[in-house]
Amino acid sequence: MLRIALVLALAGTLAATAGASSPVRSETATSGHVKATVTYRQLDATHFSMQLTVVRNKNKVYDKPVPTSFGHTGPSQPLGLVGGASTIDLGDLDGDGEPEILVNLYTGGAHCCNWTWVYKWQPKLRTYSRTAHVWGDPLYRLADLAHTNSLELVSADDRFAYAFSDYADSVLPVQVWTLQKGRFVDSTRTYSNVVTADLATNWRRYQGAAPGMPVRGILAAWVADDCLLGDCETAYARVKSLSSKLGDSADMQNGTVAAYLTKLKSSLEAWGYWH
Repeated sequence: MLRIALVLALAGTLAATAGASSPVRSETATSGHVKATVTYRQLDATHFSMQLTVVRNKNKVYDKPVPTSFGHTGPSQPLGLVGGASTIDLGDLDGDGEPEILVNLYTGGAHCCNWTWVYKWQPKLRTYSRTAHVWGDPLYRLADLAHTNSLELVSADDRFAYAFSDYADSVLPVQVWTLQKGRFVDSTRTYSNVVTADLATNWRRYQGAAPGMPVRGILAAWVADDCLLGDCETAYARVKSLSSKLGDSADMQNGTVAAYLTKLKSSLEAWGYWH
């Protein structure tokens, strides 16, 4: 899957007028009996206050601040401030008939990072628990891939960005994430039809590359897809046979062709593609 990168550029900056004069903004999503609203305001050049309010069956059951950092992400902003993006989504991610609430944030920077809080209703406690997932440069799209009324999160593997080529020529293989028992699980291998489609797309991308165009990033993603389909060795051998297409000189990421091939195999093994 090619990067699902957002064009991450805010028109101008709110920093100069941040603080008390910064306007309060809100976004709302509704699914059945659940209505979720995220409200946010910029505090200074890098910090935002965010609040999530949830109404169920017309009763307010949750009204708490949203943490704007997680792990090593640093201060983040609501993704809704990026053109065409949404800060909040609703969708049943685990098939229990209850929509989860997804709150999307962005750290700033050219190629990173998008990340998401997922809030799950806990009926016995009458409140929401939350877990986070960092996507990197891609985001996700919700899709019912298995036609089970449970939504999967289709994204791409951000570890491939810069790994085998410069950023512009990197290709990120598809990833499918599911929510299981309140935790994100990489379920890509389960959806072989999605992987097969990505495999075909990446091979067409390689075949359509103009003479002299860097293809190391394309072929790395293609091999990764084929590994998920159980054919790592054949795909890797195919790429080795294409050595003349991989460039004769060293590049900034991988050096010689031999170094690229060594790094490709070791990375696929380390990242769980090559068993």
